[in-house]
Amino acid sequence: MRARIALATAALMLLAACYNAHSIRPTEVTNLNGYSKDHPAEVHEWSGKPVAVTARDRVNLTRSSGEVVGGHFDRIVVEGGRFVGQTDDGQVVNLLLPDIQEASVDKYSRGETIAGWIMAGVVVIGGILALTLVSLQQSGHCPTSACAGGP
Repeated sequence: MRARIALATAALMLLAACYNAHSIRPTEVTNLNGYSKDHPAEVHEWSGKPVAVTARDRVNLTRSSGEVVGGHFDRIVVEGGRFVGQTDDGQVVNLLLPDIQEASVDKYSRGETIAGWIMAGVVVIGGILALTLVSLQQSGHCPTSACAGGP
């Protein structure tokens, strides 16, 4: 049973990915016009640093009501004072530009994701070893003199 729990935990952690959020000015949203999975776009953070928007990234828009919409977009058109985009799950996001109060691009980070996977593996293996040692001590089977209370 413990092995199943450990494997399930490891599997869930491996599915997780790490993203870095880049806050952009709402006026930068117009630079997303013409974006598609095959045609990346470039916007700028508040600091002026350029951020490339690719198919792996999430674009999140916060409306004046506080509602956050967005995700992984297949394509985006910004014209006539409107943002219209279709996400990879088929959702259509259609907003008036003045209604967008905040915007961000969440960039996928392969390095942080791999580091997270490694840490998850270390935690799972450490947990399995600790549970095994505790089980051996409780059942009276101790493979070393250290856990048996010896010198």
